[in-house]
Parts: sequence; structure tokens; C-alpha cells
Amino acid sequence: MLLKRFLQRSSNLYAENRLLKFSVVVLAVGFVWCSYKIDDVKERVRTVVVPPVISSQIEISGSWTTDAYVKEYVRYIGSLVWNYSPGVARNQFGEMLSSWHPSVFENAKERLYIMADQIELTQAASVFYISKIEHSHDTHTIEVTGTRRLTQKEEQMENVVKTYIVTYVVENGRFWLMSIEEKGKEKGVGKPVGAKR
Repeated sequence: MLLKRFLQRSSNLYAENRLLKFSVVVLAVGFVWCSYKIDDVKERVRTVVVPPVISSQIEISGSWTTDAYVKEYVRYIGSLVWNYSPGVARNQFGEMLSSWHPSVFENAKERLYIMADQIELTQAASVFYISKIEHSHDTHTIEVTGTRRLTQKEEQMENVVKTYIVTYVVENGRFWLMSIEEKGKEKGVGKPVGAKR
């Protein structure tokens, strides 16, 4: 950049320096302003993640979530824990482990793999047809009612209406399972349905 504003070359150089310093200051102020605005926008931006099991609009905020999300998630979890056959049970339970809260993860893992061993040993298969889902925001529980059909070595062992209680927490926008238990049975944190003691 060469300024030809003054007759003396040194005066032109000083003017260039002042102009360059002014440009640097303007760029620095612009950078600081952009950084502040980006941080401000980052706090207000919502990321919408739609897992493959979700087909409706949902919202999760802090420790609150919509009924639609809870019901969709319970259907997804139900397809993993209540609908199984000897060939797929272990893989389904492994996929389900990512939904358990860290405080009950080890207990849930142990019980799910014991259940998978029993399913493979007895050649049991289960299908659960959900007929009703009731969600309570206050207690963070979901009551799932449906018909369970259990077969063992292709012989029907059970065809009854059952109700399961799913306890959950939502922390920082993340849905975590705390327990799944059959209604009327002994309660236990992280106790999956069907697991033996």
C-alpha cells in the first residue's frame, strides 16, 4: 500500500503506518465482537436430533421432555427388551445398554446378560403387543400395558396381559433408564423385566 498524499515520502510512510494500525485495530475489534456473538448464538441454538425410532416432533430441555418422546422411546426400548428370540436377544440387550443411567449400568448389564443366557438355554421367544402407555411427569415413570406371548421351543407358555413400570431420568437433555419392572413384582433399581434373581 503506497500513499501519495504528502510531498515527502516519510510523511506518506507515517500515514500508511497509521492506516495499517487503524486496520489492525478494526480487525481486532471485529474479531472480538464476532467471538462474543458466536458464543451468544451458541447458547440459543437448539440442535434437533431425530433418532430413527422417532417419527413425531419432540422436545427435550434440561430435565423435561414431551410425552411424545417418552412414548416413542418406550416403544423402542420395548422392542429390544420384550420382543426377542434366542438368536437376537443378546444383540438387542447390548444395544439397549446405552440407555441405562451410569449409576445402574453395571447391575442392568449383569441382569440383561443373565437373561440372554437363560433365553439361549431355554430357546424362549417373546412378543409383547403394547396396548396402553401412561406417562407421569411428576414421578418420572411410564406404565406400559400389553399382551405378552411367550413361547419355549415353539410351544406357547404364556399369553397374558402384563403391565411394566419403566422409571427414567432426563439429565442435560439425555433420556436415561433407571429400571424396568413388572407391576406387582418386587421393585429393584436397574432390574430388567424377566431377569431372575
